Parts: sequence; structure tokens; C-alpha cells
Amino acid sequence: FSQKQRFCGQNATIGPVHDFGFEHHPQPERHQQVGRSMSKEPSNDRPILSGPAVVAICILWACIWLVSFLALGQKRIYACCSDSSDQFSLRFYNQKLRRMLIYSIASTVAGLAMLAHTLSMPAPFEDMMTGFRLEHQVFFAMAIAHFTINCWEDWVTRGHLGQGLSTDSGGGLTLFPLNLCLNPDHIMLMMYMLHHVATVFAYIYGLATHELSGCMVQGLIFELPVVLMLRREMGIAQNPPPAWLQRERSVHFQWAMTYVFFLLGRLPAEAFWIVAIVPSHGSRLMDQLLGTRSIVVFHTFGVFFTSINIRIFGLLMTWHVRDAQRSRLHQQTQKTQLQQRQQRQQQQQTVAHATHVAGDHHPQGPSAWETE
Repeated sequence: FSQKQRFCGQNATIGPVHDFGFEHHPQPERHQQVGRSMSKEPSNDRPILSGPAVVAICILWACIWLVSFLALGQKRIYACCSDSSDQFSLRFYNQKLRRMLIYSIASTVAGLAMLAHTLSMPAPFEDMMTGFRLEHQVFFAMAIAHFTINCWEDWVTRGHLGQGLSTDSGGGLTLFPLNLCLNPDHIMLMMYMLHHVATVFAYIYGLATHELSGCMVQGLIFELPVVLMLRREMGIAQNPPPAWLQRERSVHFQWAMTYVFFLLGRLPAEAFWIVAIVPSHGSRLMDQLLGTRSIVVFHTFGVFFTSINIRIFGLLMTWHVRDAQRSRLHQQTQKTQLQQRQQRQQQQQTVAHATHVAGDHHPQGPSAWETE
């Protein structure tokens, strides 16, 4: 890029230089003005993919997710489903959960790596607002493909999305006010679709404007608690459920870790948004770095995903209570069955002992009692 700039002359107008699907973007002038007051401004002159190349990456990721979905198929018969359509639906549901688990792990690792790189820069806040690199394009495209396919998967498995919820769950507050007119499966489907569409739009906006990359990276880290949530959801779908779901102590430990991962994965984004709202150096810097459109989009995302997180936390608490009650009931049932088994064994031993004693006192021996 520097060689091409010298060939064009000092007074030439420099625009994006395209080279084999890559673009080289010079630092915008308004970013340079802010950067003068800092020790070092984030570097945005690294090669990035062009628009058509990003679309191709999205299509490639979609193919990867579809292939992984098919490869994770499981040919097994579920004892809880006698109908072939139910068998297909539950098998499809389990394939979806396993594919989502792969994405959640990859998304979390990529998000944490990019966040660590941003925090290591001299101006991390500015990099979160305007920094944009090749890795952002690759993993944002991965997220777009994932949530697009996830819309189709959730539609096909919409009958399983409620996960045992009822209109009265959590005293009627968990799904309020939608539970007044919709059943839990429809409510969960609507919430998932709304979340997926908003998330896809957020990543598309980041790819199109090269702004708010730090917010999108936080979205990748949002998947941290989903790893444990999917473990629980896959366990619920099994019949019988795994051993850890049948022990109350294991259930409480699973949910305690889920809450910890939820706070670690989602509180940083909330803190980032609060810093941008409160009048401070961060909010003033954001006003200098971003235009009105991006600021409006940023705060809209903040309100939307904060509301979603509050709703999800309520759902987690409701599922925690249900899982604990189910495991407690299972343990009580096992304890009752064990006591009944011990009582039958004691009765059998008592009868055998009585028979043996009576046979010893018969004048013709124990065999006489058997003959009589």
C-alpha cells in the first residue's frame, strides 16, 4: 500500500486498494484526530476481505455447519417415542444441539482470543469501536451462518423448545405477559427467532460499517454459558436421563457453574454498555469515534440484549427449580424402591428361617414338612 501511495503522489486521493479479494483501508481522518491525543492509535491498515469475499466466507461457513449437522446424526431408537415422526423430530433435535455445542465452543474461544488482543492494545476502547481486522470478518461470518441455520433448526424442532415449561412456570412470571395468549413452545420459538434475526443483523452491520467490532466480539463470548445450557438440554432429551441429572447435588453444581459462566460471559458486555451511557471519558470518546447512526444502533443493541439476558436468567432459574425437583423425586423413588426391596428380602429370609426351624422339630425331619 505504501508503494502504491508513492506511485500515486503525495497529493493523490487515496481510497481502498483492492488486491485479490483483499482491501487495504487507511485510517479515517476523524479517527486520526482522536488518535493524536493518544500514545498510539489502533492499526486498521491490515489487509481485510472485500465484500464479495465475505459473502463467500458466509456461504462456506453455512456449508460447514450443514455438513457438521448431517455428520452428527445418530441412528438410534428413542424409547420415549413410538411414532416415526416423533423419532425423526427428536433425532433432529439432538443433532441440532450437538452442532450448536460445536459453535458455542468455537465462538467462545475465538471471542476470548480477540478480546485479549484488543485489551493488549494501547487504546482498547477505541479499538472496540473502530478496530476491524481479518479475524473479525471470518468469525462474524461464522456467526451469521450459524444463526441463519439455527432459525431453520428451531422451526423444525419447535415442539421441543419449551423444555417442559408451562404457562404457570415461575408463578406465571417466567413467560409473562406472552403466556396470556401463547403456549410455551410458541413463546420460546418467537423469542429464539427474534434473537437470531437481531444477532444476524448486528454482525452484518459490523461487517458492512467496520464499526462496533468490540460489541460483536462480546456477542461471540455470549456463548460461554450456552455450553453448559446445551449439556443440560441434551441430558433432558435422553431417556433415561444421565446419572448427573438424577442426583440433586450434581444438578445444583451444574446450575451453579451455569450461573458463573453466564455472569462471566455476559456481564462484560453490560459493563461496556454502561460505561458508554454514563457521562465520562468513554462516552465522549465514543461520540468522537462514531457517527449518530452507529451510536443509535449501539444503544439499541444494548437495550435489546440486556432485556434478552434478563429474560434468559429468569428461564435459567425456572429450569433449575424443575431439575432439582425432578432429581429429588427420583432419589426419593429410588430410596422407596430400595426400602421395599430390603423388606421383601427380609420377609423371604424370615419365611426361609421359619421353614428351616419347623423342619428341625418335625419327628420325621425337614423333608416331611415339604411332603405335607
